[in-house]
Amino acid sequence: MKERQCDFCSAKITNPARTKPRVCGYKDDETVPKDASDCWLTNDNVIKKLCVLSLHGIAPQRKYYNEIVPLLKRLGEEYSDSNEQIREFFYTLSGEERKFIWDYIHPVLKKIFEGSIPLQDQKNQKISKSASARSCDFCDAHILQTKGHYPRSCGMQYCKAMPPEHSNCWLNQDNLIKKLCVVTIKETDPRISCVPELKMLLKKLAEECSEEPLKLGEFLKSLEPTQRYILLKYSTPELKKFIAKALTELDLATRKPMAKVYIPEDLPEGLLVVINEYKEKIERRYERLIKQKHERDANYIRHEMFEAIGFCVYLASKGFTAWEGIRNRDVVDYLASKGRMMTNPLKRFISFTEGKRNPFRKQGMQKPRRTGTVLVETPRPKIVPPTILNKFIKSLRGSVSDTEYLIAWFVCKLGLTTNRVYNLKLSDFNINDSGRCVIRPSSIWLNLPKHIENIVQILAEKELPQWHAQPEHQRKHYYLFHNNVISLKHICTRVLQGRAKVLRMSALYAMMNNGYLDRVTLISSTGVSTPTLAKLERLFSVDVHRRLDPEFVKLRNVHITGELSNNG
Repeated sequence: MKERQCDFCSAKITNPARTKPRVCGYKDDETVPKDASDCWLTNDNVIKKLCVLSLHGIAPQRKYYNEIVPLLKRLGEEYSDSNEQIREFFYTLSGEERKFIWDYIHPVLKKIFEGSIPLQDQKNQKISKSASARSCDFCDAHILQTKGHYPRSCGMQYCKAMPPEHSNCWLNQDNLIKKLCVVTIKETDPRISCVPELKMLLKKLAEECSEEPLKLGEFLKSLEPTQRYILLKYSTPELKKFIAKALTELDLATRKPMAKVYIPEDLPEGLLVVINEYKEKIERRYERLIKQKHERDANYIRHEMFEAIGFCVYLASKGFTAWEGIRNRDVVDYLASKGRMMTNPLKRFISFTEGKRNPFRKQGMQKPRRTGTVLVETPRPKIVPPTILNKFIKSLRGSVSDTEYLIAWFVCKLGLTTNRVYNLKLSDFNINDSGRCVIRPSSIWLNLPKHIENIVQILAEKELPQWHAQPEHQRKHYYLFHNNVISLKHICTRVLQGRAKVLRMSALYAMMNNGYLDRVTLISSTGVSTPTLAKLERLFSVDVHRRLDPEFVKLRNVHITGELSNNG
């Protein structure tokens, strides 16, 4: 049996193979040492007991476990003598730490902090382990922990907490909005990072709109576009109908939250200041573009910052502590160490550090000077032959799920980018007059094969029952893949084998090879850009836009070979 020391006292705890306790009394009373004089559970201090019991409600394997332990330890050691000291402790925390610890502390400790229970009244009372049950995030019911799972609201799986006669439970009330809010949390994966914000939005929605549903529009108006997106994405189908209808009537926009950018905190101060200033500039640019009705991907800031952060980390490893003294040679060495060419995001970051007012401004193209050097051919786009592309998409049929196969088919057959496929809305699909399912990737409708049509209709019906009967302006709030795909990166890596861009270019090349050479047709049907088409056209042996009549070519060849003069 392995032993480890308790996170709060000097007691040695026996580590069973499965539970792996890190504090005294976790799950099994036998882990409480009988001879530990400084054990917080046997201490007369109520706050210390509550700090240990708070950790009984958190699995040691959770990633935030190591972050909350020092906070609770500081609370028990320095601020545990009175209600005023507890309040003082919370005031010493940052806003993020305060919200973080509030979600996981013991219910009794919450009430002591609020002042509803004086600390002196609790000192002579025995706090049992069962008191460590959490309070429901929506009502006052206590939730018991079972089988190592930790439900956060009534009705969740493994929840044996809520007494059937509990009058305040939202599940027992006649109010439909409150019921749907609880069911939404019940069906949402608790590992999703935006769950705390979703709970806050649902609670606010129920409080403001449960008695007067007509206030739903006013409530949605008060939210940010990113908050509307979270609320709409994770709501149950019934609640989503109410929200989508209100969004459509008021013409309110939704926007996917920006992906978080993590900057290493151990960077030297001089480099950290530069990278943070650049991040603020990109964020201001993003907000300005959104206000001007431009569209930007949720990974826009992360994509712009990726190379800049990597370059600063490289400079720190070479001993640089500030930006002064960095030369072009250092940029070349960084690119050589990564085996990359100069990228536009890195070029913009360097322009920013050089003091240029707008590093995003496009520079005018200068004509290259003629020199005696050897001409270097511009790299051609990488593709695979159409026969290999067809074999690849056929090999996926049956080996991956229908959703993954559908995404791969849209990339390998229609030439759509993975981001465009992931963001397809139900308004991009329709049922035509002949009863067939069609898709509109750009500006014209395209027929789908029967087996693809069946998969699309199953996913669309799951997202919105009777979807084709709903008006198009309402269907634009429903996405085909957002609730059916957990990780797009996983699909790109496992299903598309990390070659999504090559497969997409191969699909466009296959279309052009089959005779679809008109740029207007390709742009209208797939949304491909003109520069991309120009790159692909260079793969053909002739200029595809200057085709001559075959008879004229024959006469020209006769003239070139001199046959005409010889016969004459």
